[in-house]
Formats: sequence, structure tokens, C-alpha cells
Amino acid sequence: MDASKITRQQIASMIDHTCLKADALPSDIEKLCAEAVNHNFAAVCVHPAQVQRCVALIPSQQVKVGAAIGFPWAKTPQR
Repeated sequence: MDASKITRQQIASMIDHTCLKADALPSDIEKLCAEAVNHNFAAVCVHPAQVQRCVALIPSQQVKVGAAIGFPWAKTPQR
């Protein structure tokens, strides 16, 4: 793909919009989903506890919903 011919829509379709804060408010998730739909982002990535809320907020499957498991709470192995 010729980089000089990439459109904003094509770039947006490659973006995963995230909110991985453990203490994210419902309003944070609502804003995240609204922005993702508005800009036609590829996906939202949230804490697993927020997946159901995102699915309810995003019409049909316009934007995919993904969950980050163990991030940032997973411990790094000791060397």
C-alpha cells in the first residue's frame, strides 16, 4: 500500500482504542466506545469486567471488543 495514499478512514480502521484502568468509571467506558464508533476504530480494548458494557454500547459489530487479560496486574517473572 502506498503510504502517501492512505486515508484517515484506513488509518482509523487499524487503531485499537484502549482504557485499561482498573478504576475506570462507566463514563470513561462510554466515552471510549463513543469515540471508537465515531472514528470507526477497529476495536476497543478494556479490562475484562468492562467487556459486557462495551458490547452493549457499540451497535452491532461496528467496532470489535477485546479484553486485556492480566494487564497491567500480571507479574513479570523473576530472573
